[in-house]
Amino acid sequence: MCFSARSSKSTRNHAAYKKLHGRQGSETPRIPALPSQLVSLALLPLPDPSSFFFAEALQSADNLDESDLGRWDSDPPFPEASYVPSELYMERLIDVMHGRRLRQQGERDRAREVQCMGMSSVERQATISLELKTVLEEWRRLNSFLPEYRGSVWEVRMAEHLLQWRARTVYHLKEQWEAVV
Repeated sequence: MCFSARSSKSTRNHAAYKKLHGRQGSETPRIPALPSQLVSLALLPLPDPSSFFFAEALQSADNLDESDLGRWDSDPPFPEASYVPSELYMERLIDVMHGRRLRQQGERDRAREVQCMGMSSVERQATISLELKTVLEEWRRLNSFLPEYRGSVWEVRMAEHLLQWRARTVYHLKEQWEAVV
């Protein structure tokens, strides 16, 4: 009886020591569950590929004058404009921004591929996971800010567009993370 009690205690001690001091395996990075509102926004269709402004912005930054478009990349409130755009202008601006943001997404993907070259799949997933969590937090902040935002009609539309693209980015990063083998 003494032997089995000692053996049992020794086994527990050994397991506790091993747990505390043993080799810690690489934990597979995880990604958070995505809110359904984010997924719905991410899956909204892009403009028709035949849309001139979308196609031009998607193809190259040199095709259109993008000098003033950076103002829409940051969180609102946006810098005030000296004019009120027409509805046609807004539609074209949104097409341009969709093309621009899709082009930038491809550029970020290529840069990430270079950055992750030579990394293990766990390290690549960790890199993507970190980026995903950052953009998800930016999406959450903007999503909670938008209901209170009192900008002009077109500033609100551009803020909603930014929210949609942050959702698309999060969803895209989730797909990239899942594709790592």
